[in-house]
Amino acid sequence: MKLAIDNGNSDIVFALYNNDNQLLHIWRCPNNPQRKKEEYAVWFTGLMQIHQLQIRDIIAVGIISVVPQTEKQLIDFCSTYLYAPYIVKAESSDFGFDIKIDTPSQVGNDRLANGVSGMALYGRPLIVTDFGTATSFDIFDHHGDFIGGLIAPGVHLSIKALSDATAQLPLIDLSIPNSLIGKNTIDAMQSGIYWGYVAMITGIIEKLKCHDELKNASLVITGGLAQFFCDALKELSPIIDQELTLKGLLILMDKSC
Repeated sequence: MKLAIDNGNSDIVFALYNNDNQLLHIWRCPNNPQRKKEEYAVWFTGLMQIHQLQIRDIIAVGIISVVPQTEKQLIDFCSTYLYAPYIVKAESSDFGFDIKIDTPSQVGNDRLANGVSGMALYGRPLIVTDFGTATSFDIFDHHGDFIGGLIAPGVHLSIKALSDATAQLPLIDLSIPNSLIGKNTIDAMQSGIYWGYVAMITGIIEKLKCHDELKNASLVITGGLAQFFCDALKELSPIIDQELTLKGLLILMDKSC
């Protein structure tokens, strides 16, 4: 088996695959920089035992990380408690394309991994919209090079900021509104968040596709809220792939191991 770990800003995803890269299990835990390697070991070992799986059968581990404070404990957990001979860090990998921006080292490895799997599976040029802690738009041209992108606040960040910065607006749950015009405060907030993000995403994609080299670009949406927004974005003909980052990490692992 192979273990792919996506160390994201909000959650850490542990995905277990067989040797044919078929997903067996996927588990999440909140990202807590104070958590120690022993805590990961207890949590992960317990999940493996529940599913009658053996840690010694994991032959390779890959880690993709955008949270340096957590990364060290994850690597120490893998090095100490797993028997895998290969530990692949995405940041040390050859992504296979040029990063044509001002400071390539500033690009999150998750965004680059999305490009690796996105172009391998869906061709190029490519636009990837990732609904994570931030909502990002990453652009890969017809040569397969990363040429930049856009980053906006994530949906849940916006909801929290709206509540924190106002005296009378509550912290709401995210849901699809029944109508565009809200008849009460909560309905109005839910409609503003939902349709506001739909309008932002639609407008950005349409503007990007005004560029000649991007007019036929594939659009892939990923991240935890991809499915939530898919119906409202269907006119854009998006491809939904919520494992895009993990699939990119698997490709990098297969190249390195």
